[in-house]
Formats: sequence, C-alpha cells, structure tokens
Amino acid sequence: MLKYLSLALFPLCAYAGISVQVADGGLSSARSCGGRILDNVNENPGAPNQNSGCVSPGAFNCFLVLTATEGFQCNIFSDNTCQNFVAAIGANTVAGVGTPSSFPRSGESIQCFSQDSFDNPNAGTTARLTISSNSIDGEKNAGTALADAITTSCGDTGCDASATERSFTLDRDGDAPGVFGTECNQLIQDCGIESCKATYTVRGNYDNTAQRDYMKALLEKAGNEVSSANTNSQTQFSQVVLNDATGANLAEISVEVSVTCGKLGAFDCDGIEAKLIGGVLGEVPAVGGFTATIFDVTCAATSSKEEKRWVA
Repeated sequence: MLKYLSLALFPLCAYAGISVQVADGGLSSARSCGGRILDNVNENPGAPNQNSGCVSPGAFNCFLVLTATEGFQCNIFSDNTCQNFVAAIGANTVAGVGTPSSFPRSGESIQCFSQDSFDNPNAGTTARLTISSNSIDGEKNAGTALADAITTSCGDTGCDASATERSFTLDRDGDAPGVFGTECNQLIQDCGIESCKATYTVRGNYDNTAQRDYMKALLEKAGNEVSSANTNSQTQFSQVVLNDATGANLAEISVEVSVTCGKLGAFDCDGIEAKLIGGVLGEVPAVGGFTATIFDVTCAATSSKEEKRWVA
C-alpha cells in the first residue's frame, strides 16, 4: 500500500526549471536544431537564484528549449562573458512544459535562472525624455531621419559627435505632384517646393547596444509625433537619459538638429507632452530585453521646464 501511494504521489513533485540545448547549425524545425549540439544548460538549484552562472559553449546559431516551467528563463549574450545581452527565452515563449521549442538565436554565452528570485536590472528604470519646443523645418517622419542619424553616428558604446547631413524637400503648399496628385505644375507656377539640408550632431554613452537601440527607438517615436502634429516641422533638440531605480545615470543620447532653410518657430508643448506621456512611449518595444518602466517628459524652449511623468 505504501509503495502504491509513493508511485501515485510522485507526479506531484513535478520538475520545475528550464533545460536547453544550443547547436552550431540553423533552425531545423519548430522543435529541433541542425548541426552539432554544443552544450546542455539547466538552472542550478543549489546556487543563489538557481543561477546556472555564465555558460560559454562557443558560437551557436540555434537555441532549443527542451522544457521550461513558469518563472524560469535563460538569457542569451553575443559575447562569451554574458555581458552583451541579446534575448531572453523562458516559459512564456515556448510551446508548453515538456514540449521542445527551437529558436534561431545566435550568441556565445547563456545564463539560466529563476525569475522569481533573480534581480531584474530593469525594474524601476526611468527614461527621461527632453525635447525643445523650438520648431525648425523638417521632413515627414522626422523622427525616422533622426534615428538614421543615430545609426550613422553611434557605435557599440558611444557616439561620434561629428555632424552628419541629410537633404530633403519641403512642400510648403501641400499641393506638389505626387502628394495630392498633380494639382501643382512646377514648370509654370510656384508650388512651394523648397530644398533643405539638415545637420545632426549626436552625442551619447551607454553600456551596450540594447540601451542604444532602445533610446534610439524612443527618440524616433517622439520625433515622429512632433512632425505628425506639426506639418513640415521637427524639434531642434531631443535627449533621452536612462536612470536606474536609485537615480544613477545608466545611459543617454542627445541629438541637435540645424536646418539651412526656414525660420525658427515653436510648437504646442502641452499637446506633444500629452501624447507622449499618454502611452505613446510605452508602445516602444524592449530591445534586447532592455526597457524602461517610467517615463519623464520635458518640453521647453528655455530653462524654465515643466516635467511630466507616466509610469508603465
């Protein structure tokens, strides 16, 4: 009778954790990897946070989760010392407990752990966005042009402050050919078309490309909001500063824009702030697992600034 009970109760002590394999081949199917298996990695029940520690099996291209239960995940890093975060895969990304799931993920090191007890480095991270209310001429989707300038100027750990340039045309009257058909004939009339050149000066510092790309996405989102709400306009200066839960500076990027055509103007700060703190910045997806949970937005032409906050 006792033997029967022990067998019946055994399934109640179900496995809790995560077990993965990495291979040097590509994705073979939704449940398998091609090539050579480089290593098997599991959580470590005997370690704090059940952390496996940094496991470096060599360069891999496919990540196979054999099984994963709620509360466990593995982080993937592009370097061999678990510093440059690429992606996180856990129970919420797999097909189900005990069901193998494979992913086309490249990296060189892995760390698996219990999320319930492992410190989340992004908890309480605040993204502080500052935009100047000084409005200068800008192209449609000026935020995307700004993001392109960041891509050009910024490397893995910092930005080159030397200026980058970009040419664009303005349709002052909104009736140029190709915009609303052919209402305006440039050969015989003034269609309000103007050639302009924008110069971007980008400065920044950060620890990894995830922080860089997340800040770039925030600045692109904010810039496109400004140009969408103010035709042919963009903000002259914008900046994102990331602070941790203690207020310490984690990373920052700033962009200053000058344009050779047009005059300096101003746009409605309140309207832009309302959109940004109303949830627009929260739509920016995490990059490499990095995201902010709190947003502070400042829009002002002078040092007299009003700060508004939105918590995700």
